[in-house]
This record gives sequence, structure tokens and C-alpha cells, in this order.
Amino acid sequence: EVIEHLGKPLADFWDEKKLQTPKEPKVYLFVGSFGGPAGLLLSNHKKVKKVIAFASVVDWKMKSKDEPHDWMFGFIKNAFGEGYRMSKKDWGKLGGASFYDPMQQLDKVAPQKILMFHAKDDRSVPIQTVQNFSQVSGAMLLTTARGGHLGLSEVMNPDTWQEIKKFLK
Repeated sequence: EVIEHLGKPLADFWDEKKLQTPKEPKVYLFVGSFGGPAGLLLSNHKKVKKVIAFASVVDWKMKSKDEPHDWMFGFIKNAFGEGYRMSKKDWGKLGGASFYDPMQQLDKVAPQKILMFHAKDDRSVPIQTVQNFSQVSGAMLLTTARGGHLGLSEVMNPDTWQEIKKFLK
């Protein structure tokens, strides 16, 4: 919904002014882990030009040994408080049907706009799920042997940044 408002005037509540945004904004999404599905599922939006995903969840049906689904609900509630507002019932939607699940919603994914980075030793999001998603969808995947559950700070790695720059051209 936020993307739909880009290109329209924004209200600056501090100065009580209207700010104009570009008429045809170019949106580049950098996403990771739990936020990955949001970026991947928005990749087909006309305003989204590219999506760079780090250690993205791509298939909620595939379970993590280190972060079991039921355990994660409690952890997220404790760690992030009201940052994630959801009931146990809503949390249960993950891993079922096609809710917030790129693998189950391939028709909402624009693979030519996606570059994914993933470490082979990631114990939170198993590499096999991401490799499978890449093969099925056609999204570009670059892997490293080590790195664990990569975060967005991986952008600062000079080799990673070079790959991103090439992809954004």
C-alpha cells in the first residue's frame, strides 16, 4: 500500500508542508530473512525495479532445525514486542496454504527483478529451499560457502556490492 502512494505529494507534519515525490518513482527493495517474502512478492509491482534479498525465507513449508516454527512465535513476541502484531492463530498461517509464501505464490514473483544472496551454512533458512526456489522461479541466486544467516549488512562487503551494482544496471 505504501508503494501506491509514491509519486503523490507527502505531508510533512513537522513543517506542515506538502512534499512532492517523483512522478514515476523507481523502487529498489533490499530485504532479508523474515522480510524477504514481502520483497519477493512485491517484485511484480510496476514501481518495483529490483529486489535484492539476503537469506530470505522463500518457503514456509520447509522447517528450520535451529528456529522451529512454534519457538519462533514466542521469540518474535519477546524480542520485538508490538513490532509484530499477530495472534498465535495468524502466526499459524505461515506454512499453510499460500499466505506470505513466495514458493506457493510464484505467479506474484518477477524473477528477472530478483537477486538473492545466501550462505550454504545458513541454519535458519536452509540453502536447499532457496536453491529450489531459484530453480523453479528463475530468480538469480549467488551463494557463499560460509556466512551463516546473512543480514543486510552484507551490502557492505565489496564483492557483494559489485554484484549488486552489476544487477542494478
